[in-house]
Amino acid sequence: MTSSHPPSSLILEGVGVRRGGRLIVSDVSINVGPGLHHVRGANGAGKSTLFRAIAGALPASAGTIAVCGFDIEKDSEQARKKIGWLPDGASLFLDICGGDLVETVAILRGTDHREYCSYVEALGLTSAWGHRLGTLSYGQRRKFALLSAIVGDPAVLLLDEPEDGLDATSLRFVREYLHARKHCTRYCGRRIRTRNLQFPQR
Repeated sequence: MTSSHPPSSLILEGVGVRRGGRLIVSDVSINVGPGLHHVRGANGAGKSTLFRAIAGALPASAGTIAVCGFDIEKDSEQARKKIGWLPDGASLFLDICGGDLVETVAILRGTDHREYCSYVEALGLTSAWGHRLGTLSYGQRRKFALLSAIVGDPAVLLLDEPEDGLDATSLRFVREYLHARKHCTRYCGRRIRTRNLQFPQR
């Protein structure tokens, strides 16, 4: 099946990101098309910071980020609809129910609940659906965060430490999901290095 997503789903040009006045990521330029890829780097290299900037959760201090042709700053609403993001950890809105979180994301992405109900069962979240996130275990919160990221089958999927907190069954689901989605981000045939981050050729 031919994907409806554009060949270049993610373009970064000279992106730099500061946190607390300190430069964390500098001069990142990539052109990403369909496929599954890894961002490599030691702890503290800036992987999570870069993901936050791409997702629009942290403003870039330099350069531009375009998601499916939409600038993350100038066309933020359209760009964010194209992104699924699993941040590191399990920092969610702890006072709301896990099911409410997922359903809100689904509405924003124009997705019917029937399109992701099988994911709920596969991740073992049926019994936890109506529980507040703050009452759930770390692993369950990670599952709800993951489900929120993949609802609507976004064009660009950012998974930060996707295996963290997941049991064997959920890990199998993640691998099968990623294998079946050929339109996720892919690097355009070259190795790029910036600071301590590596973007391997695929």
